[in-house]
Amino acid sequence: MAIDRESSPQAEGPVPAPDPPSVDSRRKRQDVEAEMEEFEAADRLGGEAGESWSTSLGMEFAWIPAGSYLMGSPMDEEGRYEDADDFVDLDESQHGVRISEGFWMMKYEVTQGEWRAVMKRNPSAYAYRGSLCPVESVSWFDTEKFIRKLNGRESGRGYHYRLPTEAEWEYAARAGTTVARYGELDSIAWYAGNSGVETHPVGRKRANAWGLHDMLGNVWEWTADWWGHYPSSLVTDPQGPSTGDGKVLRGGGWVTRAGDVRHPARITAPPDYGFDHIGFRLVRTK
Repeated sequence: MAIDRESSPQAEGPVPAPDPPSVDSRRKRQDVEAEMEEFEAADRLGGEAGESWSTSLGMEFAWIPAGSYLMGSPMDEEGRYEDADDFVDLDESQHGVRISEGFWMMKYEVTQGEWRAVMKRNPSAYAYRGSLCPVESVSWFDTEKFIRKLNGRESGRGYHYRLPTEAEWEYAARAGTTVARYGELDSIAWYAGNSGVETHPVGRKRANAWGLHDMLGNVWEWTADWWGHYPSSLVTDPQGPSTGDGKVLRGGGWVTRAGDVRHPARITAPPDYGFDHIGFRLVRTK
């Protein structure tokens, strides 16, 4: 859905790159980048980073180029253990990841209006907040139903929509950064410290360098992956375990404490679980 930029005064364009990471983080990254050298000749398919494209419904996507990055967080990243009592051993171990092909990702979380256009109903607890707020109270199974209907509706265009993998999600959220967040928290995210205990229209906070809004905050976002421990070595296009008890959610939401509103933060929930702080966004492949 196209977003009215004039009614979004805080959306002033991509946030400048944050300060450089610590010496320890730089050294860790340098070690992994050395291991990644064999991948540096990988082709980058598609358009330029941040280039836009829209569905027949007006759902806006940005191009995410192929590349490699360091997934996870250093042991000393602020906030990493803040919620240890709530989410035990969810594993943010750093490891190298290669994304071998570029893809299109939604600039915004799927909105209530977009959900209603496809599913003919609105399950959101915050429906009164309006059609530009993210749809929420949807389970992972619900998102799969939405995707099947959207793929059927758009089949004539030759495109395929799906949830992002966990690795794709973090890669897109980071947009080339190596620190916990792509900008100052209050300028990029709705979270427990500024949300007023409710969702907000998408796109009101600043985008990352690849043009994606609300990658942190507003609602947690379902990914395609079952939860599992990270590998210890470099991997290409990881998709998580083949089965499990919980699907991975990323990004934090309006109810989330600041420590968990970070690129690498991950939680899990059963795929039939839907609540008012959970939504999603899609990727498009050919």
